[in-house]
Amino acid sequence: MLTLSAVKSEMGISATNTDENADLFRIIRQVVSRIRQRTDRGIAWVTDSITASSAGTEAVVEVIGHGWRTGQVVWIESSNCTPTINGVRTITRIDEDHISIPTITLTVPGTFATLHPQVTVEIRATNSARIWVPEQITPFQSVVSIYDRLSDDSWSLVAPADYEIPLYPETQKAIEINRLTGSFTQAVEFPRGQWGLRRRSRTTTVKVTVYTGMVIVPDEIVMAGLSMLNDVYERAGRGKDESSFSFEGTSRSSMSGDERMSHLLSPDAILASWQAR
Repeated sequence: MLTLSAVKSEMGISATNTDENADLFRIIRQVVSRIRQRTDRGIAWVTDSITASSAGTEAVVEVIGHGWRTGQVVWIESSNCTPTINGVRTITRIDEDHISIPTITLTVPGTFATLHPQVTVEIRATNSARIWVPEQITPFQSVVSIYDRLSDDSWSLVAPADYEIPLYPETQKAIEINRLTGSFTQAVEFPRGQWGLRRRSRTTTVKVTVYTGMVIVPDEIVMAGLSMLNDVYERAGRGKDESSFSFEGTSRSSMSGDERMSHLLSPDAILASWQAR
């Protein structure tokens, strides 16, 4: 969501200066986590660094605060390395900010790509003719599969021709999928002794798998993230006895844990606009 180069550019820190990298990585992780928690959406994963591994047989991609584990399936777009790493890839987690793509021998490193993790959710269909895609996986790039529940442990694949996805799901906050043939499974309970009354069951009835995330991070999210990061950075401080110091012309002063969290809440209006459907 936030790249190291974009953050350094915003803060006026030279790209070649690595003295503050550890601090910046930590703060970016904190800000990205807060944005995803506040909006309840993945929104975007981006990189500004695609390099060859020390062995030369893997591509190492920097995705700060990615939150993935080894074996995560990711669809990669718009990579500008040679050869490209575009397509469906199974990643290996290096650390909380880096992943590797196996069997890729880079000849030219890259500086951009968007990454879209494959995510599966089970939901309750509230209507036999359509389903709303949950917020945490919208926007998304494409649907991988949709399944109807047949029983507690069996599912039936819905053919792609049997449902319709709206235009531009990669930019919309609210997405409904319409059923063209057949109907989505709905679970209904009949409480004992109340045969005249029925209610929807809590049982999940539809399983949806998508490649989530946007190809471009929305400007308002970027600005909100940079605002939060600047607040934390400028007042991060060093030790309890050090009231303030300066780095490359930027003044920084101490800030307690409570103050730090209150500053992370400053762009709430922007984040709330993404939380709402």
